[in-house]
Amino acid sequence: MSTPTLQRRLGLVQATALNAGDFKFRLNKSWDINMGGAGDLTQGVAVANNGPNLTIATAGTYTVKLKFNKTNDAAVSTTATTGVVTVTP
Repeated sequence: MSTPTLQRRLGLVQATALNAGDFKFRLNKSWDINMGGAGDLTQGVAVANNGPNLTIATAGTYTVKLKFNKTNDAAVSTTATTGVVTVTP
C-alpha cells in the first residue's frame, strides 16, 4: 500500500491495488505492532495486534477502511492495537 489518508488520526481510507494473498497492517514498518484478524473483509473484520493474517482471494483494486479503537486522547500509537478493517471492491 502507498501512504494512506489519515482521518481524525485514528484510521485510514484508501483505494489501492492488492495482490491475492495474505497481508497485515504494521506500525512504522516494524512487526512490533502488526494488526490482523479473520473473517469476511467485505463485512468488516475485528483486528488486533498479532492477529492472524488477513487474506485477499482475488487481485484487484479495493477500498480499504481501517479504524483503530481509540484507547486515549492521543493519536494512533502503540496503545491503539485493536480496530476494524473493511475491504471492498
